[in-house]
Amino acid sequence: MAAGSDKAIQAAKFLLEEMSGTCRLAIVPGGIGAGSDMKMAHQVLAAIHILAANEAMGLASRLAEQVYLSGLSRGMGPEDDAGLIRLYLQEPGLQQVSSPKAAKRNSASDMKLVISLLRGIHLCAAAESIAFADHLGLNLSQFFDVVNSAAGGSWIFRDRAPTMIANHGKHQKTEWIMHDRLSNIKTSVDSMSAVVQAARDVNCPLYLGNAALNILLTMKHRGWDECTDESVVKFWGNQT
Repeated sequence: MAAGSDKAIQAAKFLLEEMSGTCRLAIVPGGIGAGSDMKMAHQVLAAIHILAANEAMGLASRLAEQVYLSGLSRGMGPEDDAGLIRLYLQEPGLQQVSSPKAAKRNSASDMKLVISLLRGIHLCAAAESIAFADHLGLNLSQFFDVVNSAAGGSWIFRDRAPTMIANHGKHQKTEWIMHDRLSNIKTSVDSMSAVVQAARDVNCPLYLGNAALNILLTMKHRGWDECTDESVVKFWGNQT
């Protein structure tokens, strides 16, 4: 991306296109510094996505680890790890020494929790980056295109950002209620609360997950619970 005076951009455009390719060159309006602002707003997403991926893998690893701990609690430590199949077959002759809360997990539920973690983080990250880009005075449609062609893109951003951008000027709760949508602030709070509780059960820190939950809880407590989840963008704006 590039920014500057119209005269400077016109003079250097051939070189910029040669270096970046015509389809990837983003000329950011606003003069000198606007390109840096666009990159800075994008980096909000890129940095959060890197941390979110690590946090999600950490949670997934800690949840899976509980299977091995459950095996140890049943006296299976010296045995081949292939014997863990007995944890799922409920072998009658195998006595459980202890019954930690985390040992009752199942892989399908755990996978759903990890997905919910990423979904909640990416939702709040998308909202934060859009609010920041708007604060910097950037063209939000161009910001959407830039993000989706770079490291900050995600399925949640592509799916939710258009509504956030189109409605970011709407300040009344009633303008954000969509009865045909399955996901709203309340359901997002419920999902993230389950994730955070599961992480506590296995002693896994969720720095981004807890931050996302706090944002969603704040929106719920301010009366936005029935509003579509894209309305979380109003956390950074008018919250009447």
